[in-house]
Amino acid sequence: MKKSTWRFKRSPSIDPRFLRHDLPFICTLTTIISVASCQLSRKPDQEPPHSVTTEAPPLSVRPPLAPAELTHTGQLTSVIMAAVGETSKGLAFNVSVSDCNSPVEKAEVRLKTQLESDFGSQTVHLTLRGNEGAETVRAEIESFRLSFPVTMAVKAKLAGEVCNAVRTNSPEFAVEPKILEEARSWLAQIAPDCESLTPVKKLELGTSAGANATGGWYCQLPQIEPVTARSDLNRMQTIMIKRWSRQPYLLTRRLAIGISLANALETTDQDDHRLNTFCRVIQASLPIELPATIASKRWQAAVCGQDLGHRLTAARFGLAKTVAEIEFMQQLFDRTSRLGLLTLRIPNAVPHGRDVLVTLIPRSDVADNVAQQTRSLWQGDPGHGTSLPSVEAPRSCWHPVFAEDTGLLRLARQLALTGEAPKVACEESDMVPNLSFSPDRYFAESITSETEFIIPNARAKTLRLPIGRYAYKLRLMPENQEDWDDASQVKEGAAGEIVWDAKRPRPVINTW
Repeated sequence: MKKSTWRFKRSPSIDPRFLRHDLPFICTLTTIISVASCQLSRKPDQEPPHSVTTEAPPLSVRPPLAPAELTHTGQLTSVIMAAVGETSKGLAFNVSVSDCNSPVEKAEVRLKTQLESDFGSQTVHLTLRGNEGAETVRAEIESFRLSFPVTMAVKAKLAGEVCNAVRTNSPEFAVEPKILEEARSWLAQIAPDCESLTPVKKLELGTSAGANATGGWYCQLPQIEPVTARSDLNRMQTIMIKRWSRQPYLLTRRLAIGISLANALETTDQDDHRLNTFCRVIQASLPIELPATIASKRWQAAVCGQDLGHRLTAARFGLAKTVAEIEFMQQLFDRTSRLGLLTLRIPNAVPHGRDVLVTLIPRSDVADNVAQQTRSLWQGDPGHGTSLPSVEAPRSCWHPVFAEDTGLLRLARQLALTGEAPKVACEESDMVPNLSFSPDRYFAESITSETEFIIPNARAKTLRLPIGRYAYKLRLMPENQEDWDDASQVKEGAAGEIVWDAKRPRPVINTW
């Protein structure tokens, strides 16, 4: 047979090696082409539905939905609930549902928002749990966690609306106005000291309105006018001078700090010269010499910063809390302290008239007595009862200022400065407390007139101290007064205990 001369007598596509190596690729390519053909031939009525537009709802959940926001479980992760007509001004909450494929009773509804004040902005996470009739909210803010019951069941309603938005691919839905009010009331449980909570809107820099918006609320904390505060503090100062023959140093020092702040805020100077001067004074003071609010680092950062608007409102907040603290401590001092005489009568070992340094250290029962009278002030008891039941301080689990430290928050609660949310249950915070804000130490030191003083032997000294037992230490002072600066280095000569609990106590120290 004659040999064929056809150029294409053998196609490479039928080469066994080609079939062996590239057949899977050919199958994949064929599938892709088929799917693309079907997509191109799809009719318009087969396209996914567009966003549903409804009549103006009282409330809406709004932001553009990105495809990544819809998960395989039907979860909607970035929806914003806000009042209708206010979406460009006041967004309230980001809302999500754990799983739209589960029954509503098992699903969790989560809300996220920002809580702002003159002292910064913190993220609040809220989780709705339980069934109708037993719904609870668990909240997390900074390192603090708390829970409380709802006043109106809203979980099923929110879950249903969010999941319906998922199914229709709609970025908004309508809810009743009372649902937003219920959610706002949850923030009032978290921060009960807020006098008002107003929705605000935050946008990421470089974005257009409505894009990447997050919900937020502004907390308006209580304030006081400087003129009113100065009048109240001057009145308390007059009472202390007329009624008490012995003045507790720390309490009078904090009173003077409050008056200085009121005077600084009365100025109309635009350059804040007097407020700057006040800031230098408190920064040079010991923390124990300052009222609890003014000792806060958050308060000092806001008041001594550069933002004029925040400085003034933050300062008025601190002034309001200082007036409240001084008034509280003044009542506590009246209830717990006793005026008496401490006599030093040491025979033989110490010559008469020789100066002795006396140091008093309160025992635990002093703090217990102070705490008992503190409870009576919480309960509005006008008397000096001694058998009040043990109750918790005004309940507040978090505060925009005092939450900088758990010790400061606990002290502020016992001073009744944090507001009160009776239904909340607080969990332990992960924050390590600052021991300098120990309430027991703070109260004992604030209302004690003198705990270290010099008294000549065979003489008496007038003191005003909270009732209870006190340990004492004695040191013989050097005869040369120029050496008194080193008196703390002198060897202790005696130690013991006195009791200060009579109507007019008169203990005597007579041993060395």
